[in-house]
Amino acid sequence: MKNKEELIDLIRLRGGARTTIKVGDKVLYDGAVAGGEYIVLCTVVEVNDGSARVQEDHTYYLNGGEYPEHKVSTIPLSYFEKPVWERIREGREALKMFVDAFDTDKEES
Repeated sequence: MKNKEELIDLIRLRGGARTTIKVGDKVLYDGAVAGGEYIVLCTVVEVNDGSARVQEDHTYYLNGGEYPEHKVSTIPLSYFEKPVWERIREGREALKMFVDAFDTDKEES
């Protein structure tokens, strides 16, 4: 991604809540699934009972940069019922909570 506006457009296009997922769909998941601050653009390659197998196409880091990926992952279908931007916000709120806790410890020292 050349800039953050393009990343925002990608999230708007592919990151909405979905009640149905089918083979060939392009979807996003956020790094909270794998413990980081990024989103991954994937192609759904298989849908089974309650999960989707996805072929990763690209990883986009929220602080800039993008990298091609080819890993296959399995994600619960229920994950896609919430927009990816809400998941990003939840992750940021948790990080802010951790930072605030350490800032409070620092002030008390």
